Amino acid sequence: MAIVFDDTVGGATANSYASVSDYNQYRENQGLATLADDPAKVALIRATAWIDANYRDKWTSQSKTDSDQALHWPQSGATDQPGGIEFADDIIPQRVKQAVFEYAIRAAGQSGLDPQTATNVKSQELEGLGRKEFFGRTAEGSLPDKFKFVDQILYGLIIGRSGGLRMLRMERSG
Repeated sequence: MAIVFDDTVGGATANSYASVSDYNQYRENQGLATLADDPAKVALIRATAWIDANYRDKWTSQSKTDSDQALHWPQSGATDQPGGIEFADDIIPQRVKQAVFEYAIRAAGQSGLDPQTATNVKSQELEGLGRKEFFGRTAEGSLPDKFKFVDQILYGLIIGRSGGLRMLRMERSG
């Protein structure tokens, strides 16, 4: 059976925030080999599902552009909190795509980090990438430190978890 892959922005059956060509370009820019279509599709579907599941209630905007869309992005009225810049309601921010790409790479173990296990290694020399800093396990209920990179990439798009910082969103009513 063929892989069902849909990267339609705002689509009712979308299961990826990014295209295979964008993912492979990102991989090339990181010094990694490109992937054939099927492995790339699977990596993007899994990474998008992980990002959507782990950040669904953390996005600064909770308003999907269309109630029928499968994924949480695009959103209406979404802003980049540090700058207050509003995103068009028909796009997926580049940082969301980057988070998907980075998670997909790490999930495949190609960055030297295995997201399925946590160690207490602070840094490691990664072939072709130099020395990278990361950390091991954290308290129950939070992401392992090696996933904090996702929080850092999504800073300004999420509330509650932002690169280890706690943020409180306050709004005036009336």
